[in-house]
Amino acid sequence: MKPFKLTAASAALLLLLSGCTPSAPADPAASETASEHIASASESTPESVSESVPESASENTGASSETPETASADSAQPEPTAISKITPQPCADPSGMALYSSLSFFAGEDEWELQTFVPEGSLDGQTLMLDDSCHFHIRAVCGKNAYVFLDEQIQLGVPEADVWTDDQNRLHIVIRDVRSARFRITDYVYDPTKNCFVGTALIAEDGINFWGTLR
Repeated sequence: MKPFKLTAASAALLLLLSGCTPSAPADPAASETASEHIASASESTPESVSESVPESASENTGASSETPETASADSAQPEPTAISKITPQPCADPSGMALYSSLSFFAGEDEWELQTFVPEGSLDGQTLMLDDSCHFHIRAVCGKNAYVFLDEQIQLGVPEADVWTDDQNRLHIVIRDVRSARFRITDYVYDPTKNCFVGTALIAEDGINFWGTLR
């Protein structure tokens, strides 16, 4: 008996008789095309995400550009401004008026005196006999110079003056003009280089209803 030799044709016949069909070889071109599509998808997705997210984030962060410095600058209050300048006058007592009160002090090596004058008939000794209104004259005197800070008729009020020097040894005279419809405080600072006082309104309210002062 001759030995049986299995050929390709015989193998195909046996497979056909057994009900099996040979599988087709994989298409190298198709598998390569699928790999390219997958790689393209993986490359495009991160790029689109990275482009869209930072752009929207930058728009949200740019919505509020106000800084603390800008906010503080907007809410800053204006500083008081100089309103008047008091220059020296010849030192002579005002006509028809009497000295009501005075205060002597030194500024540097100069001797000063702060004075308040009222009409002669309004004094009973050193007691001020007030009517509904009274004429007041407030000035500072140094040598032959007088600096007049207030000289007017005041209704239902008595003006006051304070004197002090600051940490830079500048002379201040503060006039508190308080009456029935006014509350005004003015700080006058002496400028020795120009020999004058420059006044700054700290409070200036008119048309008010003043009730009084508690001491």
